Amino acid sequence: MTSSALKVLRHAHAAHGYTLIELVTVITLVAILAAVAGPRFFDTSVFRERGYADELAGAIRYSQKVAVASGCSVLFTATTSGYQASQQTASGNHCDTAASTWPNVVTNADGQQVLGSVPSGVTTTAFSLTFGADGLLASGGGVNISVGSRTLTISAVSGYAEVQ
Repeated sequence: MTSSALKVLRHAHAAHGYTLIELVTVITLVAILAAVAGPRFFDTSVFRERGYADELAGAIRYSQKVAVASGCSVLFTATTSGYQASQQTASGNHCDTAASTWPNVVTNADGQQVLGSVPSGVTTTAFSLTFGADGLLASGGGVNISVGSRTLTISAVSGYAEVQ
């Protein structure tokens, strides 16, 4: 090989790697992305709000189904600290529609009571719904409930709960 060919080969081997300017530019871009996107990874309030809104909507829908399946009205109450579903007292094989109390807490298929508490950092408004034996709302429908930045809409006609 000639000396000029050897110089080209040595120069080609020495050209591997990054320059200092390229490294500083990449580090600067990564730092800017971390400063902008990093805090979003650690703020879980949006996830807690959405999770509680979905939990609340599911509990309302389940309460409506229990009213239809049992033939007894269900009262669903939510406060700023939690929610609970309950039924009227049974009188023989039928519900006592004249009763003004709702002492029986509704339970899920797994035996857990339909009740829950508001997660810390989530704000919500209080409301009350009554589902009749036909599953339709006897009272309390047609409302929008705020769950943090989310809205829980309850239809006045069907009682369907939807998170928006």
